[in-house]
Order: sequence, then structure tokens, then C-alpha cells
Amino acid sequence: MFFFKSFRLGLICALFFSSFVAVSRDSGVEADEQPLMVVTASRKLQPVTHVISSISVIESAEILALQAIDVIDVLQLQTGVDVARNGGPGTAASVFLRGTNSDQVLVLIDGVNVSSNVTGSFAWENLPASQIERIEIIRGPKASIYGSDAVGGVIQIFTRQSSRFEASYTTGSFDTQNLGLSWGLAFDEGYFSAVLGSQKTDGFSASNSAGFAFNPDDDGFENLSANIQGETRVGRATVGIKYLHTKGDVDFDQGNSDSENINLSLYYDAPLARGWQHRLQLSAHTSELETAVFNSLFDSNRTEVNWVFQRPIDIASDYSHDWTVGLQWTRDEATIPVAEGAISGSFLDSDRRNTALFGQWQTFIEQHQLSVAARYDDNDAYGSEVTGDLGWSYDWGSGHRLKALLGTAFKSPNLSELFTQAFGGATFFGNPDLEPEQSRNLELGYVYQQGAHVFETSIFQNQIDDLIEFSFNADFTEGTYFNVDEAEISGLELSYQWQSNAWLLNTNSTWQNPVNTTAGSSERLLRRPKFKWNLSVSRAFGDFSVGSQIRYASERADFGGALDDYLTVDMTADWRINDDWQLGLKLINLSDEEYEFARGFNTMPTAGFLNLRWQL
Repeated sequence: MFFFKSFRLGLICALFFSSFVAVSRDSGVEADEQPLMVVTASRKLQPVTHVISSISVIESAEILALQAIDVIDVLQLQTGVDVARNGGPGTAASVFLRGTNSDQVLVLIDGVNVSSNVTGSFAWENLPASQIERIEIIRGPKASIYGSDAVGGVIQIFTRQSSRFEASYTTGSFDTQNLGLSWGLAFDEGYFSAVLGSQKTDGFSASNSAGFAFNPDDDGFENLSANIQGETRVGRATVGIKYLHTKGDVDFDQGNSDSENINLSLYYDAPLARGWQHRLQLSAHTSELETAVFNSLFDSNRTEVNWVFQRPIDIASDYSHDWTVGLQWTRDEATIPVAEGAISGSFLDSDRRNTALFGQWQTFIEQHQLSVAARYDDNDAYGSEVTGDLGWSYDWGSGHRLKALLGTAFKSPNLSELFTQAFGGATFFGNPDLEPEQSRNLELGYVYQQGAHVFETSIFQNQIDDLIEFSFNADFTEGTYFNVDEAEISGLELSYQWQSNAWLLNTNSTWQNPVNTTAGSSERLLRRPKFKWNLSVSRAFGDFSVGSQIRYASERADFGGALDDYLTVDMTADWRINDDWQLGLKLINLSDEEYEFARGFNTMPTAGFLNLRWQL
């Protein structure tokens, strides 16, 4: 066993070294000088070089090159991101950002908060990669801009916009049959786009003999998705609508679960006097999960109004200010109908409202950048919260930049934790006196960006108090939630990206120590490795390209004992036959590595998929 682990680590070091050798052979190619623009860091469009927070941006070309099936395939390769999955495509998935819990990550789709207010997490498994145009990941707290949930950071997904007719078909292992159709039209005053998708696979056995009620049958998955959006100008204003609807059906050993997620947003952008701009967005999110075999149905609804005013920096000035102020109103509603066997009373059927005021000020003074942000939240369930952050960066020239951030964040209890009345064969109470979980984060970083090269490193420490835990009484007849736990997460991140006309290389590594510090404990938090490393590299040869993705993670703690470390290798190939046709091949887990993200649940064995794309 020691020999094989040593061999793996040696292979990692060799691959890591070889990637830099490849770079050194062709490092004279200049990158596009146009600045990369991002939105998520401060709720407005700005150059990525004006963002002090650690940020990763995954654009459509990279998603297409990965030939990803769903969003998890993309996220598992990113800096500071860990994933866990209970089987294959369609099975329940969790995403951990900088070691925080999966419900301590704010997830947005086109600016809409899509986390369930019953579970506190987003149903990642139901979002196909074919519906994604771009992903922005902010690592570190952003409660001062977004409020609750942004303890580990923010992941914002922008849905795909099509400008022509396109069709794609994927087939391969486990009788996978995926179909995508899209059509779009761009005109002088706006655009219209519709993207439709269908996924179907017989899958493989999601669980193994270490799991509960193991049945070695195939666990299939079906998913339908529709993304419709449009935008037009009305005078000096821009008016738009975005609609995303996904519907999934996944099998597991005891039965199957049906899920449905709907996101709808309407927005209005317009200029104001003295260089100010404002954006008013009305949005709604609905998520529903039904598992008939357990007679359970969770129905979550959120309505939100965001009104953001911003005055951008005058980049040509040596001394300038950037202002963002906003109002946010949110209403969360949830229903869990009474199930057979409930003791008494009614299940969760409640709602809460939150009103917030937030603002951010940034200034540039010669080579220094300073950012101050604060937010006030007033919630009718748990009272008020004040959060803030302070950021500084120094550009000493030649692409070198230092930065430091200090911020606070919070995670509000979900509606189930607050108001549930009974469940199953035991009395199960929510606790309406729960307080939000609290976080304090410190981060120091360095960025080097010159030509085609981007290198970034960050060290961080996040202390989280008042973590919510469920516990039973001594005879297990009654249980509820309490604010009792504490955690500390410290870590180091390294990432490097290089791109030329033919090569594209991304590599990153994360060292982290996520531990439960309650009552002096140092127990590791579950399913988060101490070390992980990713490498994505591709090479174009005219109309043909090949690529490889390598993932390594050290052992992780889990229920019942540690999960072994793993090293997986995937490969992709793509051939642009002509201007209209493109053929892709993806091979997964070439070494047929047997590993687990969660104890008792399998991951994908060696598999292959063929993808054909046509555009008109």
C-alpha cells in the first residue's frame, strides 16, 4: 500500500513539473489585452483586476472543452472547491468551498438565490453543463454584499445564451442519451434565446455493500431542462427576462426521487444623473423534492427584490471613487406536508421576511486600492445582523499585486431548523430561538499577472461560531436544534493559468485544515481533504485538440472511518470537422480507480462518451 501511495505522489509531482516545462517551451505568446470583466464580487460589472477577493472564472470555451455532463464535473476542478456525491449523475451532491459546509456557500443563478430554504443547500445534481455559459467563484465571505449563506464564498452561474440554431447529441456508457437544442436571435435592440436539454442514463449502482440497504442494481437518471431569456432596450433603459426550469428523476436502492427547480427573474437597467446607474431585479425561485417511498415532499419558495445603485470608477483618474448601494427584500416560504407516522401537530408550513440595506465604497490612490463594505439585515425570525469587510491591495508594477481582506459573515437557520414540528416515529422539533451561525475571516494574498501567465496564492483563516447541531435527548424520544458547535478552517491555495494559441493549462492545489473546535476538539470536518490538486491541460493541432484532467485528493474523514485518497485521470478529444460540425470524445477514470466521495456510495468507473454538435 505504501508503494502505491508513494508512486501516486511521485506521479503527481512529475505531472506538475512537466506542465511547467510545457509552459516554458512556449511562453512568449501574448494574451488578449482586453480586461476580463466580472459581476459577482460587488454586484456590478468591473475588471477582474479591481477585485480584491480571490476569484475564479470558468468561461464557456473551457466548459465545452471539458465536455462536462453537469455542473459538478466543472466545479470539482476548481481551486478551493470540494465535492461529494452519493453515486452517479443525478444523485445528491454537496459542494464545499474553502472547507465550509455545503449550506454555507451562497449559490446564485443569473443573480437569483437558488438554495432551498428547507435544506439550506442547492440541488447541484439537476443543473446540466449544457445550460451554463459562465461560472464565477468568489472564495471568502461576501455577507457584506449578499447577506446570509456567503460564509465560504459565492458561486454564481450564468445561463447559456444562444445566437443561432445549435444541436448536440451525446451517447456512451450506461446507455447514456443526452440531447440539446438551442436557438437564438440577436437584433439591434436586444436578443432572444431558448436552450432545451434532455438527459437520460441507466447509470450504475449508486451504493455499495458499505451502504444502507444495498441493492446492486443500476440507478438511472432522467432530466429535462429549459432556459429561455430575452432582452430589449426601452429608451435609455434595458429590460430583460430569464427563466430556467429543470425537472429530474433519479433512482436509488429504495425507490426514486422527483425534483423540480424553477428560476425566474425580471430586470430593469437604466442610467441616472451624474454617472449613476441602477438595476431593479424581481426574482422568484421554487424547488420541490418528492420521495414517494418515504412519503416526503419538500416545497421551497423564495421571492426577492434587489435594487442596486452604482457609480463606477473613472479608470483614467489617479484618484477616484466607486460606490455601490442597494436594497434587498426577501420572502422565504416552505411547506412539508404531514407524513404517515408523524406523532402530532403539523409539519413546517411557515414563512419569513428579510429586509437589507448594503453599501460598498472603493477608492484607488496611486498604486493602492481600498474597499469597505457593510450590510444591515433585519429578519422577522431571528432579528438583525450587521456584517462588513475591509479589503486592501497594492500594485507594485510589472504584474505583481499584494492583497489583504478582513470580513464577517453569517448563515441564518433554515425554515426546517426553525419551525419543524414533528417527523417520523419520534418527536422532532424546530427551535425558533436559533441564532445565525457567525464567521470571522482573514485572508492574505499575492497575484502575478503578466502576458499569458496568471499566478495566485492565498492564505486564509475562518473561525465559525454558533454552528447549528441537531441532537436527541438521552432516550432518543425527542430531538431539536441548538447553537453549540464551533469550527476553524485555515488553508493555503495556489493556482496557475497559462494560455497560448495552442496550449491551455490550469493547475491548482489547496492545503486546508477544517476542524471542529467545539469544547477543545480538533476533529476533522467530514468529506473535506487536507490536500487536493487539479490539472487541466489541452493542446490544439489545427482543427483537432486533445486534453487531460487529473484530480488528486488526500484521505478524508467520514461517518464510520476515513475515505481513502484517490487519483483520477480523464481525457478529452475534439475534432472540428468543418464550420458546422464538431465531434468530441470524453474518457473518464482511465485507471478505473475505485474511490468514494461518501462512504457507501460508488463513483463512476471507467467510461466513455461521444458527443456530436451541429450549428447553423
